[in-house]
Amino acid sequence: MPYYEFCLIGGDGARLRRERHLASDLETVWGLVFRMAEFESERGRRIHVLDDQGRIVIGIGASAATLSAQHLRVLRGRSPGA
Repeated sequence: MPYYEFCLIGGDGARLRRERHLASDLETVWGLVFRMAEFESERGRRIHVLDDQGRIVIGIGASAATLSAQHLRVLRGRSPGA
């Protein structure tokens, strides 16, 4: 199972927070992005997810991630069997 590094980047480009997690699929990775954004959605902040070789696999603004998480919850609430 691969490791991913989750970095919270401030509006000035400074790395504010870094976490490392194991994740077996991108659904898990996105869930961790959404969780980080939930607490860190201040304007101008970004979240980068790097794979185990240091390549960025996800780059998203924290506010956009928060909105995406809310939208996903709405969609799952409407889907049959959710």
